[in-house]
Amino acid sequence: MDWFEFGIGNTGFRSTILHCQNMTTEKIKEKTLESRPHSCPNSYPETLRIIGPGNWITPEGQKRGEPELLVASIDIATEDTQIEVSVYHDIWASNDFFGNPHRETYDANAPRLERALKSIEKILGVETETGDPTYFGTSLRYGVESPRGGVSKIGLDVTDRL
Repeated sequence: MDWFEFGIGNTGFRSTILHCQNMTTEKIKEKTLESRPHSCPNSYPETLRIIGPGNWITPEGQKRGEPELLVASIDIATEDTQIEVSVYHDIWASNDFFGNPHRETYDANAPRLERALKSIEKILGVETETGDPTYFGTSLRYGVESPRGGVSKIGLDVTDRL
């Protein structure tokens, strides 16, 4: 998490709390306050970054573990709390990073992302907004669209930037 202090702004300090999976909300709060920079006793968390390990499903139905399947950044220092969900894998889009269609992988995983984003909407009571396109794809309200290349509209190989 990044630390913020009124009258100063971002302190430049960042804390990491590892292995939070089985912690209660109260324990996470306690660990957060314990990780406050000692030189900034009046600072408070500005942005929480939650790294989400998880499983994706292969075309054969097997689960494969990923250490950073998605990341949620929560900006809590502004009047309007903002949450950004980022995904770092090609399983959510219809083509892999080489530009090859992988329909079975997409069909096994994209609905899971859609359900998660709809759950966030329901919990927060607001509609999701799409982010800006990147080299690796374009965010949709409930998913990701693969990048397209050239006139032929086939998938674009984006492995040069991995």
